[in-house]
Amino acid sequence: MKSPAAAKPTPQYVSGRDLAGLYGVSVMTIWRWSKAGRIPAPLRLGENTSRWNLAEVEAALMKAAQEQAGMKTPGWVAAKAAKAAQAQEERDANDGLGDAR
Repeated sequence: MKSPAAAKPTPQYVSGRDLAGLYGVSVMTIWRWSKAGRIPAPLRLGENTSRWNLAEVEAALMKAAQEQAGMKTPGWVAAKAAKAAQAQEERDANDGLGDAR
């Protein structure tokens, strides 16, 4: 059995297509957001392969939503980020259940 201190969540990396589907935007929008600095740059795995750290993207979008609270901020950005973060926490918690069985 692993100790709680030793159990570190593994970062989840997603493609631009998966990220676009998660936030309901086009793949091109994901690249525009990255170029504009709205989300972190992807990790380049090869000439035609890039992956984004989902937790970093969620954090960046949540921060942007909080900073723009006085402006018209798309509520879906914060809602999707919160939902994705909750799902990740549940997956991390379920990963720990496998050791207890």
